Amino acid sequence: MTQEQLCELPIPKWLGRPLYPGGFPLPMGSIHFGDRTVEDIWREYLDDVVDRKQKPDPGNVNSLKYYVIYYVHAPVFSNDFTQELRDKINDDMSLHDMIELCLEYGHDPF
Repeated sequence: MTQEQLCELPIPKWLGRPLYPGGFPLPMGSIHFGDRTVEDIWREYLDDVVDRKQKPDPGNVNSLKYYVIYYVHAPVFSNDFTQELRDKINDDMSLHDMIELCLEYGHDPF
């Protein structure tokens, strides 16, 4: 994903660029999609997946996918190994596949 594509995603920004205080991604509880934090959305997603009573809300899944992309692009993780992950990850992947890929590269976004 290019820097321009990253800037188009609904992720935290400052002056049009992705926001990474001190090079780190913001914590899940600090990022809001509407009136809910990523942390709230993650908990709801887990409840849906674990209980299997209902399918996870597609809007929630997309919000979580954007957070994963935001997380792996944090400057603090800049190295060749992480660049491979950045090159492979995209918002067309399922959330499950994104998380699996992150874990393969030693990153746990949640």
